Amino acid sequence: MAGAAGGGRGIDGVSVMADPQTLDHVPPGYLLLASSYTLGPDEAALVALVPRLVEQSIAGLLFKPGDSLQHIPESMGKVADDLGFPLVEVPEDIPLNDIAAAALAAVLDHQAARLQRAAEIHERFTEVILSGGATRDVAMTLHRFLERRVAVVDPGGAVVVAAPPGAWPGVSDDAPGAAGVLEYPIEVEGERFGTLIVEVDPDGLDDEGKVAVERAAVAIALRQVQARALAEAHESFIAVSLEELVSGQLRDRETLNERAATLGWDLERPRTVLLAVPDGPAAAPTETTLRVLAAAARAALGQDAIVWVRSQGVAALIAPASPDPADRHQLVVALQREAAARLGDITVGLGVGRPVPDPLQLATSLREAMLALEVGRWQEGPGAARLFDELGMERLLVGCSEADLEGFVDQTLGALRDYDQSSDGELVATLRAWIDTRSVAETARRVFAHYNTIRKRLERIEELLGPVLTDSRRLLDLAIALRLLDRSNRS
Repeated sequence: MAGAAGGGRGIDGVSVMADPQTLDHVPPGYLLLASSYTLGPDEAALVALVPRLVEQSIAGLLFKPGDSLQHIPESMGKVADDLGFPLVEVPEDIPLNDIAAAALAAVLDHQAARLQRAAEIHERFTEVILSGGATRDVAMTLHRFLERRVAVVDPGGAVVVAAPPGAWPGVSDDAPGAAGVLEYPIEVEGERFGTLIVEVDPDGLDDEGKVAVERAAVAIALRQVQARALAEAHESFIAVSLEELVSGQLRDRETLNERAATLGWDLERPRTVLLAVPDGPAAAPTETTLRVLAAAARAALGQDAIVWVRSQGVAALIAPASPDPADRHQLVVALQREAAARLGDITVGLGVGRPVPDPLQLATSLREAMLALEVGRWQEGPGAARLFDELGMERLLVGCSEADLEGFVDQTLGALRDYDQSSDGELVATLRAWIDTRSVAETARRVFAHYNTIRKRLERIEELLGPVLTDSRRLLDLAIALRLLDRSNRS
């Protein structure tokens, strides 16, 4: 009767208007069926009804006349024509329920067909993944289905795959443009793997095309997750194997040789263990931090380094050119520089053991690297880098409690510290310079005091501590206490 311009509207469902309040609950896209009884004879109300139905995105109104309203008013039809809203008059001998049942059946058949087609599309992409297909295969399947050009780009915007192979049409290979394309995110649980880009006409894609793009994006995301899982499983096996080796659990040489051949490890040359641990807040380093540190280690230590991620840091088996500590120093400096460039403010502590000729002896090198790392932290604080070869008596002291160390310093040097604090003296500094030089004249030059002043200070030291300057055992105690005092002052 009116609104023929809206005849192409889609119908998502059917609703029969039992009373005027029904209208408040009709979903958008539904076809509304009403009788003259429910609409009523009020012409002004009928005219006002049309804009309301348009606003609610109702698909159309099928009206069955009766005694109270035998025809749709011309004024109502005019508004429907202006708004392109379909008004259909139903013959009196056709029940509205019959129309509702027929329309609903048509809608359900259409939806069932769409679901079947969506299932077929889903099955097609699932088969690609289950058969071992890569991202390129998924993109080609989508390209053939849509008969449109397709590209997959990484999170940085670089083209990973183009289907068909070749440049993306009309734009650079590195960055497909947004004009004339549909972009669909490739992601899983909020993690973005990239974007699926499809060339489209001005009208876009139909429903089946959109479903195909969605399924393809899911298939590519699934493939990425599978690839990552496989890589992580492989990486985990390597890490476990290396931990068994350096911890001494792996003792069978035949098993070691088999793993080395399978995983490409060169264990013929002497190897040593290097440990790199992010130093900072008490919280454990994040997985991202450890991965970045591992990448830095691979870049700095060279291709022959065997690098893996541990629970709190990164380990590496390095093969220095010679047993000379200088060769390992060069690798440590290179790793410090690379880690600083990649991790920014996150400091990294390093500990390096000595090379061992037999890989089954690497447990010794691991213990040395752990001790070097611990002594470096104990002596210098976060970010220290130490080689086991360079450790002095600190390797013996690092296992002592702080209370024991403080007690030793107080017992050995306490009298001199008390004197310096009460008299603004410099007995501790004088004793340190004298132990280093064993020369009164050189001590005087170091502390900027007169020769005779130094002699008087040494006499005062022996008055407070007893005859220590000629007692080698007590001088050793004093030297150790001074080292511990220096460490305490640094911290």
